[in-house]
Amino acid sequence: MVLTRLRFMEKLLDVYYIRQINSFTEWLARHSRERETVFIDLPRQERSINSGAPAFIFCAPDGLAAALEKNGREDTSAWHALFRSAEYEIWEYKEKYEQGIVPLRFDLSDEEKSFALAYVRRVLDEYLETGKRAGTPMGNISDRFFESAIVDVALWVRGALRGSRIVEGMSFIDALQEAAIRSCRDERFKPLVAEELDATIIEIAIISDLHMPLLERERDANTIHTANGYCVRVRGAKGWGLPAIFNGITFKGMHDFVRYLLKRKAHVPKDWLADSVVETFAVNNFIESARTPKKALSLYGPVVRNIPGSADTMTRTIDTIATRAADYLCRIQEADGNIPPIMNPLTGKRSQVDWARLAFTAWTLAVFGSEGNSVRYRKAADKAFRYVMNMVYTHPYLDDSTRGMTLVYAYNLAEALGETGEAERIHTAILGLVPKLSYDPAHYSQIALHLLKHSEGDVALLAKAEEFSNPVLREYEQRVLSGSPLELARFVELIPILRALGNSLNDQEMIRKSKTISQWYVSQQLRDGSFPSAAGSEFAYTRGTGKIFEVLCLEPEVNKMCIEQTIRWLLDMQYDENNTYFIENDIRKESIGGFRHDFLDQSIWIDAIGHVLLGATRLTAKKESGELSPVL
Repeated sequence: MVLTRLRFMEKLLDVYYIRQINSFTEWLARHSRERETVFIDLPRQERSINSGAPAFIFCAPDGLAAALEKNGREDTSAWHALFRSAEYEIWEYKEKYEQGIVPLRFDLSDEEKSFALAYVRRVLDEYLETGKRAGTPMGNISDRFFESAIVDVALWVRGALRGSRIVEGMSFIDALQEAAIRSCRDERFKPLVAEELDATIIEIAIISDLHMPLLERERDANTIHTANGYCVRVRGAKGWGLPAIFNGITFKGMHDFVRYLLKRKAHVPKDWLADSVVETFAVNNFIESARTPKKALSLYGPVVRNIPGSADTMTRTIDTIATRAADYLCRIQEADGNIPPIMNPLTGKRSQVDWARLAFTAWTLAVFGSEGNSVRYRKAADKAFRYVMNMVYTHPYLDDSTRGMTLVYAYNLAEALGETGEAERIHTAILGLVPKLSYDPAHYSQIALHLLKHSEGDVALLAKAEEFSNPVLREYEQRVLSGSPLELARFVELIPILRALGNSLNDQEMIRKSKTISQWYVSQQLRDGSFPSAAGSEFAYTRGTGKIFEVLCLEPEVNKMCIEQTIRWLLDMQYDENNTYFIENDIRKESIGGFRHDFLDQSIWIDAIGHVLLGATRLTAKKESGELSPVL
């Protein structure tokens, strides 16, 4: 009875965000001399703390505009995100500060970041050469550098972490110096020596002192908001987890992560979990560029933020992304033509073979090579084609589903390479397998698309394509209507299928459904430009987002804004010379061009590249035909 009552109280605290609101108001009392107004706009409650115009807004994710509207305001650009998570956000009105002098908790300018990194490098240089500490810089230093701060300095040498230490209770400028010296002498790693400094990349993290306790449902979640930091406190011990940790270790979920922090960071038994308090906080982290002269690069959690140049169009950006990705495929292709489907950039280990992914990715490499007139890409695709065709018919242990999907993609590959005779042979084999295939929405969609290619003048094949698409559409509509979990990547081909069927059958209802589904997908896009793995989730991965991107690129003018946001996200998720700072040198060159699977998983999957290549090819084709606006 007592346990039941405690559980009820725990849920009640979470429903009304009581602990989170209390933590914020306690923080505010330490940082504000005035009775500033906080407007709370959360599910099940709408109220103000103190009276007057709000200086802070505590709202649901992406709820700032709605909260401001309730206060008769719409000036979203005048607000700074103090804290963000998948559950709620806290915003501060930045215009209240006179003459633009804002606290350290606001983002640093690029100049301030560059100054901080250069100062840490100078401190390290002096200390490693002489054993002495560098003096505080003279001159016009921003007042913000003398505010109290919690700072971490991490040192990366040729892709290996060589030190990371957090300093609290000092001014920002002093904390930078102290954290730098402690990091280069971090007892967990080999001491840094002067000769290694040129090969060292410096990372700085400014840790917010607004620490918010996790909601119970956040602790039980399989996902982690990797842009934030975490702290576990238990019986006087404390363990920190900053975003860079997600570059070196893969976690299965929040429970796994918290247990790791308890054992490896707080150095206490994992069975103390029940007594622990887990807090999360904002982190402003940035890093040096790989090349000299060093530039400050902002991070979003563990990932370097890449911003396209002001003169770049999105088609130019996606062409750069796709070219790097195609080069990755050529680089890792084996002598026999196989392209390993998954690579772990932390170890260099590769998985052996995946027939369907190989055929799909080789097809996309062929069409991208044809569009860009690249002999190299077409040769690599042809080599993969020969390897697939030598195995796919005779392999004794391929199940019908795997053989069927491999043949569907191999048919597309044969067409792209001009192998018309082989394409007809593959088509015949696919028709023989069709009656044996069990239902899977993604597989049925691919069969329907294949049959539609051959359905002109063939009523039977057109009917069979509709027969394969119907259960996919039925499941999609049932899941959307009922609110059941819906994996986005498994149903997105309904958009081109229904449009093609509608045009073939002169059925305007099918065409309307295609447009409605396309609009639904666009509405699911997350604020960072990615798409969630499932409706209502905050977890996104490049294979799923890439597949949706590929389909939306069929109508680039209609989906223009959505596509632009996705391209920016893909740019951040692609390994380049800066986004591989945590990968050891001998593996780094091989990794460039691949896409990080997600923020928690560093592995590279070739089908993510395939989806991006196909989307890029479609954008290029539309642009060259004049169907695409030149500003995209």
